[in-house]
Amino acid sequence: MEVLFYPFFPLLFEIPHTYVFLAREQRDKLPFSPMISTFSHRCYLLLTVIGYLRYESSIMQIKQLVIICCVFFWSFCSLHAQWSLDVKNILGEKANTRVFLGYESPTQTSKAFTAEVIIRPSATIVEPLTVKVDTLQRPKFQSLTIKKNKQMVGKYRAEPMAMTPVLIQKEVKLTTSRSRIFTLDFTLPPGKGYLIDVDIFNPILDKHTLLTLETPFLVHPEDEVKRSDLLISYIPGLRSAMEQPILSRILKDDTPEIYQALKLQAVGYDAITIRSILYQEKSQGDGGSSQAFQSVYQANKIIYPDTRGRANFQDTLDISKIDPGKYLILILIYSGQGEPKVERVRFVKGRDIQRRIFADLDNSIRMMQYLAPEDRLNELLQKDTIVVKEAEFRRTWDRLYPKDTQEKMEAYYQKVYEANSRYEEAGSAGWQSQRGKIFILYGDPTEEMVEIRGKSYLRWIYPKWSLSFLFEERNQNWVLVE
Repeated sequence: MEVLFYPFFPLLFEIPHTYVFLAREQRDKLPFSPMISTFSHRCYLLLTVIGYLRYESSIMQIKQLVIICCVFFWSFCSLHAQWSLDVKNILGEKANTRVFLGYESPTQTSKAFTAEVIIRPSATIVEPLTVKVDTLQRPKFQSLTIKKNKQMVGKYRAEPMAMTPVLIQKEVKLTTSRSRIFTLDFTLPPGKGYLIDVDIFNPILDKHTLLTLETPFLVHPEDEVKRSDLLISYIPGLRSAMEQPILSRILKDDTPEIYQALKLQAVGYDAITIRSILYQEKSQGDGGSSQAFQSVYQANKIIYPDTRGRANFQDTLDISKIDPGKYLILILIYSGQGEPKVERVRFVKGRDIQRRIFADLDNSIRMMQYLAPEDRLNELLQKDTIVVKEAEFRRTWDRLYPKDTQEKMEAYYQKVYEANSRYEEAGSAGWQSQRGKIFILYGDPTEEMVEIRGKSYLRWIYPKWSLSFLFEERNQNWVLVE
């Protein structure tokens, strides 16, 4: 039987062999490009090559196999490696802006990349965040409402890149053999907003990864009390926060505590009062135009600048006992004049299901087919970077459920994963089966077996909605017939 497939091996071998050596633009136009871009089908093609070598071996074919294996290995790394981008204000002698490039890879193979950083002035006026607080007294409960700037939504990408002049364009070489964070420092005119794009090029795979910020980055204006942005880290210490901060909004599982830090320079000040507040997001109102938070932790701290006016703020946040959800760290800096300066950082303490959702975001997007239209899901899948794709994914869920978004998301995927374990059928995953679809949409049914004309059927009943569904067993699959 195996011999019958041998004549097809040369043809199947030429497909991946030709695909590898095509230019990137040509590959993307091929109809089978999406198929080969998945790791599972690459493994299939690799096994096809091995089968072809069994049919007819030669030194040239062995060399070709080695090339293909190398490409498959690098492709695997590229599928699971991820880049992330963040930009922060810093207090440095030679720079005031730091670009963080986070690289996560499952392997420890040495890799070389080229990063091109392009910084443009933004035409959008970016206002700093201000919060009015009348007293430093610690109330038992404190709420906070932040209004979203509707003009800012989508404004960043709406600005034509070709029409915006380039302020800085810098190319750097990056080399690493493990997951790490790269830092690039720049000096930008203060008090203005900037558009920042980073193009990461992998020469081995001939692959470009474009990283962009969702909104313009604001460089702090000149002030008597200069400050860096607030940074959080898994590792204690000011240096860890400034060089290895947490870039992902979703914290690692089982994180007991996080460390926050920022730098200050206040020449002529004897003392500065800093108030740290941890808020949990409770709900959204006005169609998602505002966010309501409830304080769960507050602390006041007085720091004393040295003779050169330099001071550091550091604090430890115990998050082991707080509930999963979205959180906001707010730092209020009181210098005794005017309203306090404000720094903030958002993070998400997720459950295991959150990690599972974002570990394979493309598949999670496809699993939304029972909630969102197909064209919207295709639009999400076509996003260039993981950062943009994740942001649009969250925005889609916010539109679907303006209130209790995270709870609704987790509940939906919990049912999807449960459907996978319960209703897997030949040729389809459990969530794609007809029983899986009904379970995801309506939950656990009242189940009964019925016999009609000598055939066995399965009936699902939902008294709450006065619904019933009848399934017939065909070829070991259950088909919805009524």
